[in-house]
Amino acid sequence: MTTTIVINKQGYAVKDLHVFGETVTISPERTVMIVACQVNGMTTAAVVYQADGTFMGIAQSSNTLMQQLEQESGYFRRRQVQTMQRLLPKTLDPDAKSSPWVKGQNAFMPITCYTDGPTTWVNTAFLTAIETQGFQTRLVMQDAPDIVTSKGRNKFIKQLTAIKIMSLWMCQDLYGRGSQLERAILPMINWPDNAPINVDQAALQASRDLTCLTTLGERLKLPVDEETTLADLQRRARLNISQRDMKTF
Repeated sequence: MTTTIVINKQGYAVKDLHVFGETVTISPERTVMIVACQVNGMTTAAVVYQADGTFMGIAQSSNTLMQQLEQESGYFRRRQVQTMQRLLPKTLDPDAKSSPWVKGQNAFMPITCYTDGPTTWVNTAFLTAIETQGFQTRLVMQDAPDIVTSKGRNKFIKQLTAIKIMSLWMCQDLYGRGSQLERAILPMINWPDNAPINVDQAALQASRDLTCLTTLGERLKLPVDEETTLADLQRRARLNISQRDMKTF
């Protein structure tokens, strides 16, 4: 495809679309991207591009469609991704508003970074190149139009590097192996020198414990003494994570 989608400063692509449906299926294997759009005068809309070349507009926000994917798959990215993000090199500390959806080798990367605003999601398996065009960046997509945005290329490289590391580490955690997948996951991104190729299992378990404790604290209204105990447990979990060898980070 040679068509280009331009994301404006408000985070939307403006499209005149006549293929409009009521439902659409989001799949990590088949969905190329979910574009936040102003379609036919509607701002709460998205256009979903599939790997077979089809696309459809739908009167739901792109973030609602990602939530639909989580509900249908039973996989909720926030807890899983936060657990892995704590182990990333400090140079890759993520923006809280641009947390990706990562599950093993599958990943959707957010293009625009608004907490409650429009977000375009790109399936990284279909991303073939990142090009700089003046003050804009072009994401070259397979089986879908390219995306042009004012977001800088270096920010995308940082996002994709973090996704590559988390993807590989998730595969190792799930299958007990996976180092050989490094070249298959986002091959255009080099593995950084300051990140171990193998996930630190002790630090991963400590981060997982911290995620569970944090989730528990958010859900329960605890008495002061129990809240203090929970905070102490969280502090210990953070300490276990920080005791990793951080010399190269």
